[in-house]
Amino acid sequence: MNRNPDLWSRAISRLLVLVALGVSIAAAPILRADQPQTVIPTETSPSKKTVDAPSTPPPIAPPPPAAAVAPAPSRLPNTAPSSPVLTVGPYDTLHIEMDGQPDLSRDYVVDANGDIQLLYVGKVRVGGLTLDQAQDVVVARLRKLYHTVNLTLTRTALGGISVTVTGAIARTGPISVRRDSRLNDVIQPSSPLPEADLNHVQITHAGAAPDLAATVVDLGAYLETGAAAGNPPLKDGDVIFIPSRPRAATRTFAISVVGAVPRPGRFDVTPGTTAYDAITLAGGLANDADIHAVYIESLSHPEHKVIDWNQLSIAPGSPDINPILGDGDKIVVPEATIASTFSIMGAVRTPNTYPLRGNVSLLDALAMAGGFDAGAVEKDVKVVRVASKGATTIPVNAEDPIKAAQFTIEPNDHIIVPSEKAKSPGYRVDPMAAIGLALTIWAVTK
Repeated sequence: MNRNPDLWSRAISRLLVLVALGVSIAAAPILRADQPQTVIPTETSPSKKTVDAPSTPPPIAPPPPAAAVAPAPSRLPNTAPSSPVLTVGPYDTLHIEMDGQPDLSRDYVVDANGDIQLLYVGKVRVGGLTLDQAQDVVVARLRKLYHTVNLTLTRTALGGISVTVTGAIARTGPISVRRDSRLNDVIQPSSPLPEADLNHVQITHAGAAPDLAATVVDLGAYLETGAAAGNPPLKDGDVIFIPSRPRAATRTFAISVVGAVPRPGRFDVTPGTTAYDAITLAGGLANDADIHAVYIESLSHPEHKVIDWNQLSIAPGSPDINPILGDGDKIVVPEATIASTFSIMGAVRTPNTYPLRGNVSLLDALAMAGGFDAGAVEKDVKVVRVASKGATTIPVNAEDPIKAAQFTIEPNDHIIVPSEKAKSPGYRVDPMAAIGLALTIWAVTK
């Protein structure tokens, strides 16, 4: 057999190359198509300290080689229908769905300030943004925590607004409606009276300058011809006044509203005008008004009649609570000299005692306390209301933002937000608020 040394040398060299290549392949990581992509936190948000993190932190694993896995898009297309006009507003319900993060994937209710409480991040301002803009803001905040952020943000429910209807209409008082509601959506269900003048409906916007006249809207033209100008969109805090058609035999007389109202002054009214109607004409109560000390000076009665604005707002149809005014009557709205307070304790971010200025809803109170903490049982919120006969506990389902917005906080109320972890060391109760509750009950009931 002829043995060629060069031939044997080349064969041995090729064999060594094959062996080396096999070792490299065996040592390389195996990437499977069905292997889930790992999301890796990169830094800790300062607000994460105030939120209970999940018991199992996100898994940490080395990223795959750049050549093996293509980079994922920073966000998925937003398939929810968005309107260039209807932006995100208070009490809207938004749903965030993020790949691989079930703790973050849930519904979020926008608070009165336009913020949502995002787990691991804290407050994120989304009010006034379109859905696409809100999604971009959320993605930008989460990128401080995660390498890969794949999410969609949709709106699952529109929040409500509160408007007040008064005048020649069967159902008067504040009502809550959808944020995209228009004038006719409120007037028709409230049953205008036969003498209602729908061609001269007056709308006063909340926060308008005292010298700014109300907007007069021809709703009758909209009902007859469909003219869009007669059915404008409503805003939160709007006051809608339905005047009566003038009658030849109907006389007018003067009343006045003075004190802590946006537009104090003299008003010419018709018989049947009530205290609620007059205060509404003056723009409602100002933020610094003492809502429990409003009174009427009457030429026909030497004693002042005190009216409670909270009761008046709830039952404006009661003549005992909402008296009819006479010629020359004056409604006086004093300013609150001593700031009333309320307290909130339990599973909120900042349990404390807060000043009560003007009309404050339960939703406003929760926003002042920083919103719910992780583990809060939102549907089992309780309000302890102290009176001369003792304390009454009122349950409120704050999981429903409309119910929370309709519940009015009164002076010395104590709000308790229970937690699923009430027995754990992480449950925070402000000791000063607890002592304040005990002392208030003792002082009022002794």
